[in-house]
Amino acid sequence: MDTIQFGYHLTLDLYNCNPKLLGNMEHCYKALNETVSLLKMKALTPPFVISASSNEKAGGKDPGGFSGFVIIYESR
Repeated sequence: MDTIQFGYHLTLDLYNCNPKLLGNMEHCYKALNETVSLLKMKALTPPFVISASSNEKAGGKDPGGFSGFVIIYESR
């Protein structure tokens, strides 16, 4: 029986980029919003962007930053 692939997820982990851009919530929001348009998708919600704190003081290696997502209805 053949399986039909439907619905892909795009995940981006961005490192070694311009910290002024990655550290700017408005820029991250705009980038998510523009990505939906560039990929000819239809958003169900506006982008959701949240700040994640650093865990370096607790012995971790993550300096923190922003995480975000957009829920889409469909793509073309």
